[in-house]
Amino acid sequence: MSIFKRCVIAGCCILSIVRIPVPAQVKPNEIANPKLKTDEAEFLPQMESLQRSIEEYPFAYPLQLCSCTEAKDAQKAYAKDRGIELVYFKDSELMKISGIYKASYSTKFLSKNERAAHTLQQVVVPILKMTLQQFSKNRPGDGVGVEIVYNARDHNHAYDFEGKEVIATIFSWPDAFAYMQSQSDLARQDILNRSEIYVNGEAYGIALSQRNAFPVNTLERSVPRRLRHSQDLASGAFPATTLAAHSITSSSKTEYPAVAGGNAIMKPASMITAEDKQAQFNKALNRALIANQVALHLAPSNPSSFEDEDGQVALHMNLLNPLSYGNGGASIYKQSAEGFDLVIAPELKKVFALVPSGVRYDLLHFTLMAGNMASEKRQKTIDYICPRDPAMLLARNTISSQDLINQCAVIVNSVRIRVNLQLVE
Repeated sequence: MSIFKRCVIAGCCILSIVRIPVPAQVKPNEIANPKLKTDEAEFLPQMESLQRSIEEYPFAYPLQLCSCTEAKDAQKAYAKDRGIELVYFKDSELMKISGIYKASYSTKFLSKNERAAHTLQQVVVPILKMTLQQFSKNRPGDGVGVEIVYNARDHNHAYDFEGKEVIATIFSWPDAFAYMQSQSDLARQDILNRSEIYVNGEAYGIALSQRNAFPVNTLERSVPRRLRHSQDLASGAFPATTLAAHSITSSSKTEYPAVAGGNAIMKPASMITAEDKQAQFNKALNRALIANQVALHLAPSNPSSFEDEDGQVALHMNLLNPLSYGNGGASIYKQSAEGFDLVIAPELKKVFALVPSGVRYDLLHFTLMAGNMASEKRQKTIDYICPRDPAMLLARNTISSQDLINQCAVIVNSVRIRVNLQLVE
């Protein structure tokens, strides 16, 4: 049973739990749950060492570890230095690290997303790094949660108000390691998109290097975990292609505010729009494909692109059909089957290898057009719209061509048809 309880701090705070305040690091004998008590006893030396590392780290502003971030003034002496503990959240066991970061951001110059992203980069990431150094081999539970409270100052000529905000980040252990090992904002953004992120107690689509957050319902975390599992397995052997086009961000160094006297001062960072970034990915894609134009049967006059199709991102490729059916022609079923089995399926592995890393897409859309004038009247234009993950499985020889085409939409002359590869041989 989960022992996480939501508490309030000038808005809200999501990972904190209520404990009887006693000095020093949380000890196993304070924990009632048998599983948490056993793990706390096993990992207590590492947690105490992590506590010391965090206390000694030169953050830009002081960070006070605090077991319950809504602790009242009378309790702070007891709550201090008790910010590392094992808890349950959504049926997962987490090592929770929480504290108060004594910096104040101006809401005039920094949006809510920029304040959260700045705290993520300047506080959460260093804590993650120290945590993974301490727990490089054996780790408690399922992941790590970091909860940081900071100040946000709203002011104009009429008033000056300072309130508190809180960012809570929850990473699985594999994602925590992947985040620290990632070399680009694109890869890090992908991990954030599928991790649990909260700002002021509400699920939040934090966006690196951008002013505004992403809508949570467009992110991978909005898909139930059981439906994500096959995607994780399918993509393991291929280049990182995991960032949705609607979530594309600049890979340049993030511009953050200079903070002086506890107040953030900056001009809004220049931003690259999602449309600009998508155009860059389209150019990169076609540069990668150009050397394989003949082998992939690409149509020179119709470049490939990432497109939005009913709310999903599709990699759309236009191909010239190299097959010929002579004077007798062939049925639309035979053309569809042979086009898929002989033209598209054999090149899937090469297609995946050529897609630029850093872009996430959901579908592969192949448009197979008449390839030569002699048979143009007999060849049909056929669209194959395939989910990416099963296509990856076919490229790895994990499933058959029939398994994949059963999951694809095959459209001829605006009519969807069903294709049985064996029956049309």
